[in-house]
Amino acid sequence: MKTISLMLLLALSSSTWACDLCGGVGANASLGLMAGTRFHTFGLQTSCRQFNGYINQITHAKGYLFTEEVTFRWQALPRLQVYGFAPVVQNVYKETFDTQFQQGLGDVRVLVNGIVYSHRDTTGANLSFLSLGYGLKFATGQFAPSQSMYTNLYPGTGSTDQLFLMQGFQRISSSIGIQAEASFALKGANNSGYRFGNSTQASVQLTHNQSIKNKRLLAHAGIVYDHFNSNKTNGILLPEGQNNEGFITSSKMGCMLIGHQFMVSTSFQAPLIQQLNAGQTKLRWSAQLNFQFLIQKKKSQHEK
Repeated sequence: MKTISLMLLLALSSSTWACDLCGGVGANASLGLMAGTRFHTFGLQTSCRQFNGYINQITHAKGYLFTEEVTFRWQALPRLQVYGFAPVVQNVYKETFDTQFQQGLGDVRVLVNGIVYSHRDTTGANLSFLSLGYGLKFATGQFAPSQSMYTNLYPGTGSTDQLFLMQGFQRISSSIGIQAEASFALKGANNSGYRFGNSTQASVQLTHNQSIKNKRLLAHAGIVYDHFNSNKTNGILLPEGQNNEGFITSSKMGCMLIGHQFMVSTSFQAPLIQQLNAGQTKLRWSAQLNFQFLIQKKKSQHEK
């Protein structure tokens, strides 16, 4: 258990780089705890997000976004990891007199993360940590036809997008640490000329860990900020109230239980302040459950 407990980042392994009612992407991505360890992983991740739609400040629709993802992590080199995410999406949008439903394979993502700085104490535990990541989202999911009123409900966006990610960690005491993350998603256009706006995310979270028999329990709490640029069609900005432009500042908390060969985590996110689509769209809550098998990578004599 010592190896995996050394690096206490988010106490969560997640990626919600997906199509949302709030602008084509939720949180850009998060590698979480596993970025500082030498484990291969394979597992399943489930997430749900709920949005409301408003007209003149009156609720007229509710959206539920469900995602099941098969995920893997390959520790390619001592300081280099490769992540993969293959989602299946089910989105429901209930209006006053109608219900829209879309489901299917979503957009597959691959991300490479490199550790550029890691400072350890004499026992091998991380005191501080910095990593940089780069990812691609491929247009594997079905996306909306031109001029669709429900573009954000489809499993895919039809575009190839890029993600740039930076993470840092500082241990404060033997059981407490602070983690910060910043990411930027650069969106492409689909073959209909529709382009979701670029998005930026920043987060700060406090982590705490404790040993329970031969397992490790980790908890985290913090603040997440997401900003979404305006969507465009053929290079032209969509009108206010239709372009998904805006921001969300949310509180986030969760926990993770780690055994010798498995990891189970859950998290919950609730908005504190938000302004999306000129007030016509609001995130109500989001939740996630994650299960991973851990396959320990043997250290070579060259690893530091």
